[in-house]
Amino acid sequence: MTSIKTRIQNAAKEILQQNPEGVNFSRLKRSLIERFPDISEETIHGYTHALDRNCPTEIAKPLRGLFKWIGTGESVSEIPSITPQVIETPQIIEESFYLPFAKWLELLGECKIAKPVGGSLLGQKWNTPDVMGITEPIRGSMVEFPIEIVSAEIKVTTSITSCLEGFGQA
Repeated sequence: MTSIKTRIQNAAKEILQQNPEGVNFSRLKRSLIERFPDISEETIHGYTHALDRNCPTEIAKPLRGLFKWIGTGESVSEIPSITPQVIETPQIIEESFYLPFAKWLELLGECKIAKPVGGSLLGQKWNTPDVMGITEPIRGSMVEFPIEIVSAEIKVTTSITSCLEGFGQA
């Protein structure tokens, strides 16, 4: 009787031999789970995850999460490296959010009037927030609140430096 580890490795080798372009981890794991319903998913995960380390002369991992059969005599160095495709994302311009955010503050009722004023209007970026607005007290209410000034700073990145800078600018 062969061990569970050997059964999983042999089945994985068989699947990889049938797919010379390689098989990603999740697809390989799903195939093994279907093939061995009597073995727990965690056990299959553990043995599948370490295939390239347990069978280094037969299985390689040329790219994170991709297993490839090399047992045909091909060395790991002969496997062409796969370069992930870089997708260009459009540059997000912070200023394009100023007016929509000001309108949103008015729509929510947070401000009676809100206007974009950012973009170094006074010469330095720390002199003006991106959006400013005012609220007025509700006339005739039992308690009249004073006029409030709303100051907002918009950031298009989430780095800690950018966030701290945004708090300071606002």
